[in-house]
Amino acid sequence: MKQLLLLFTLLFFSFSFGQQRKLDSLRKILVNQTDRDKIETYINISNLPISRDSAIIYLRNALKISKEIHFDSIYPIQFALAASYYVKGDLIVAKKEIRQGFGSYKFTKDPDGTLGHINMLLGVFNEAINEIDSAKYYYNNVFSKLNDKKTDKAIEVISITYTNYANLYLKSGEYDKAISIYLDSEKMSQKIGDKKNQLISLNNVASCFKEIEKYDKALEYYNTAMLLAKEINNIQNIGNIQLGMGEVYMEKKEYDKALNHFIEAEKILESIDFKSNLSIAYQGLAEVYLVKNNLLKATIYSSKAMNTINSVSDDFSKVSILLTNAQIHELNNENNLALKRIDEALYISKKNSYLNLEKECLIKKIHILKLQHRTNLLPLLYEDLLVIKDSLLNNETMETITDIETKYQTEKKEKENLQLKAEKAEQAELIALESKRKWQMAGGMAMAFVGLGVFGFYYQRNKKQKEAIETLQRELHHRVKNNLAIIDTFIEVVKDEFDNEAIDIKLTELQNRIDSINEVHKQLYASNDVTNLNLKKYIDTLANNVQQSFHVKSVSVEQHIADNIQISPEKSFPMGLIINEFLTNSYKYAFNENGGKISIKLEETGNKVNLSLSDNGIGLASNFSIENANTFGIRIMKLLTEQLKGNFNLTNDNGVKLLIEFPKS
Repeated sequence: MKQLLLLFTLLFFSFSFGQQRKLDSLRKILVNQTDRDKIETYINISNLPISRDSAIIYLRNALKISKEIHFDSIYPIQFALAASYYVKGDLIVAKKEIRQGFGSYKFTKDPDGTLGHINMLLGVFNEAINEIDSAKYYYNNVFSKLNDKKTDKAIEVISITYTNYANLYLKSGEYDKAISIYLDSEKMSQKIGDKKNQLISLNNVASCFKEIEKYDKALEYYNTAMLLAKEINNIQNIGNIQLGMGEVYMEKKEYDKALNHFIEAEKILESIDFKSNLSIAYQGLAEVYLVKNNLLKATIYSSKAMNTINSVSDDFSKVSILLTNAQIHELNNENNLALKRIDEALYISKKNSYLNLEKECLIKKIHILKLQHRTNLLPLLYEDLLVIKDSLLNNETMETITDIETKYQTEKKEKENLQLKAEKAEQAELIALESKRKWQMAGGMAMAFVGLGVFGFYYQRNKKQKEAIETLQRELHHRVKNNLAIIDTFIEVVKDEFDNEAIDIKLTELQNRIDSINEVHKQLYASNDVTNLNLKKYIDTLANNVQQSFHVKSVSVEQHIADNIQISPEKSFPMGLIINEFLTNSYKYAFNENGGKISIKLEETGNKVNLSLSDNGIGLASNFSIENANTFGIRIMKLLTEQLKGNFNLTNDNGVKLLIEFPKS
């Protein structure tokens, strides 16, 4: 299966191999250097082919010294930190780091160009997490701030922004627009000697040709990009281009070549700890080994991809990883697990309006259900396919529809034949009553047809009304979701204007509260049922959002929630906000440097929902009284519990424990 592997331009640093001696040399000279020289050495070490975790330690050291000596020109450090977190897949932290640049860009050689660069990066990070409206906002900021600037830096940033903006057209399938913008950007980059953005533009042009199945043309552009990447020794993008070429050879069914490229990509991306694209390399290897009937190796690499799927920022690639894993479960006769993976992929595809992927998910789901002889579920799936587009139905699907229709007509004919035989036997015995029976049957049938006609009229009318209402509800959820995303962008803008950590923390907490509301609308918009929400998926997302905001690896979140518990949106809003407040308070106040554990447990008992939230942190103060508690977080949770018409019980129990019981309906 093709994956949409896009390269984003970050004005990034380059890696090179065989530099252990240089690393040792730089470490030695640190001993006798002045503080100002140490800053430069730390940055130089971070640019070497070391793990990103190690690079971040060196960059933090440089930042610490800079603040101690009041060194103003710290933007290169802030950028390098953001870029390192981007490579690690920690996009929330990357955004936070680059926002710090709003306080230091004025001290760079070209302040206007640097300000445009910061906006460009914020666009890239938002695009990578599929916050498209926010990405466009920042990209447009670049154009408005730099279009009248003539410096090389300004032209460089504009050309890079064009490349990243074109990615949006590539994702939406508007390949002609994407190719045109990529090639314009490539010309601008060539004019100012920016080979890095040249190779990025050429690589993404290749991705366009790959998507429209012009594979030889794609390889032509990949090879040109590869020459540039090797010329400037840009190891990161050499690995990424290897990935793209591997995918092309997969589509060309030249599996040995594909395998070689994926192995090279794996080796390079592992060496620089580029986790998100490394997951895609694992996925490519799993696919190759599946084709080669090596189920053991395919399973190993698919498991690696699944274990690192959370580091993949691109939802398009996540779907590929999930579908390959589903195929492996199917081959191991684990059809229920295969269905679970397909449903996860289908949810992501619907959420992002990836129509082609949604089609592929539906076809795979139909295939599994056929294996399980659950044909009663197939008609609705076929309807979903038709809604996407009639032409998306492939021959296999049409044959399956024909099989079901043929079976239905055959059974109908058999029943009619049996009925005809019975009527003939009855006719022989009751010939004298034939006339009377015919009149009775005619009258009965007339009444039945009248009844069926009335029933059918109201059924169809009610069905159409129900569908219209659900369509309006789904559209409402979509619009609210978009409006909340815009509010989130406004908050990001406010963050950008204040270089104040306390304000940043408070606004991030506000964004998490908005996210807990927005996630309801996201899931309902993507769901077939607009009246109920799957709690496990909802709470998974809430916990992940808070976890990413605080980025504390030593704290883990355990969840005990059944897969099938559903709840109305009216109940999910306050419940989600309560969970968000509890998690936020635990991360902020419960743990020391040793970290700890947060637990979320949710159960249904009859018409009651029992929500248990706990942490094993330092607990509440000895003189704490729930009756007199007046902190913002506790007041909010108590008010929200009242809104749920529930019971609120907060206690010390080897940490803090909150029990809430409320009626489900």
